[in-house]
Amino acid sequence: MQLSGAPRIEKTMPPITPSAAPATTHAPLDDAPPAKGVVPLDESGLPVRGAPDAVGSAGWKLWNEKTATRAIIDAIDGANKVVNAEFFAITDGGKGTYVVDALERAAKRGVEVNVLTDSTSLFSLPVGSYMSMKHRIEDAGGTVFTNVRAPIVKSRKDEPALQNVNHRKVVTVDGTTAFTGGVNYIRLEDHFEDSMVQLSGVSAARLAADQLDRWTRANGSASELHQQTVKDALAGASLVSKDPNDMHVLANAPEQQRNELTDAYKELIQNAKQRVWISSAGYSDQELMNLVTDASKRGVDVRMVTSGKAPLGLPIINWVGQSHLREAMREGAHAVAIPGIIHRKALIADDEVVFSSFNMTGRSKDHLHEVGLRTKDPEFVRAVADVVANDMARGEAIDVERRDMGGKVGDFIAQKLKMNY
Repeated sequence: MQLSGAPRIEKTMPPITPSAAPATTHAPLDDAPPAKGVVPLDESGLPVRGAPDAVGSAGWKLWNEKTATRAIIDAIDGANKVVNAEFFAITDGGKGTYVVDALERAAKRGVEVNVLTDSTSLFSLPVGSYMSMKHRIEDAGGTVFTNVRAPIVKSRKDEPALQNVNHRKVVTVDGTTAFTGGVNYIRLEDHFEDSMVQLSGVSAARLAADQLDRWTRANGSASELHQQTVKDALAGASLVSKDPNDMHVLANAPEQQRNELTDAYKELIQNAKQRVWISSAGYSDQELMNLVTDASKRGVDVRMVTSGKAPLGLPIINWVGQSHLREAMREGAHAVAIPGIIHRKALIADDEVVFSSFNMTGRSKDHLHEVGLRTKDPEFVRAVADVVANDMARGEAIDVERRDMGGKVGDFIAQKLKMNY
């Protein structure tokens, strides 16, 4: 243990390798998914499976960015009552085309299909892909509700539930199957490296109940079928379990003053004694990064994964994030950049994990609608740790003494101006 007043000794990053049990069931995470138009299809016209079965245990499966889409499609194709698809961004483009196909099929056979997306989808490329998604699903009998925050739309301006970006990613099917994580369905993100967890049983029902609440607040109402389906799936179970090994649904909902994900991140990082491993698409929040740096100072094994390529084509995101990472690295933390763009969001603190849509940014911490899971389930903790370890093992260490233009700009914004995003 490093004493707070002792000098920090430079050390190389300890070797990290995924545990043997689940490693062979993941598709290689450094293989980019094929572009639209060359996605291999099976005899039914659906994308072929990108890997063998996901890592899984009773009640959950963990999918990567190449296998999650097929799993979601399979679940939607098996729906009998209600499908709720909620994404920060979804359009009829890229891999989203296949999800929209499945939602359209479900609506046509009489399943209630509800889609909730943020207004970000309106501006996603290719041009027209949002309207194509909306028209296809609505023409088939489904409902598409877009979280538009434009002040010119008075009904939206006056509704507290619509004042913040909807950054959640959730699909629930009949209340008994659910998915959540970091995956969006717009062409821009087809090559992002990401993960989704699939839940079944009461864990899925609890996530469906949270999604029902979000749908009702955003849309203003929910059908009797939707409400009854969630109630039947819960089968009398409480919304919150007392077992730390269960999947606990956490949400940030600004208008409800719910900050469960933010509070979990703060608590777990502050109280960590052995390790803090983080995967995030962005690192910018001063408070959270100060907690990470403090954990490094007290000798906790801190490791963080970031992108080697610029998300959204904006290198300033990398510059600011890496400035924060370098500050923690000067206190003994380790940080690596993978060859591509990381979009999976996970915090592993000692023997607990938070897996969600939450980034280490001020927007996620204070302003966005977010959702995720917290658990001490040892198999799930190990599975998520394996994915993060895989990313760490193939990443390149951040240059702690970076002095080029990007380093200087990042330091000026992050350390001098103390700007957040």
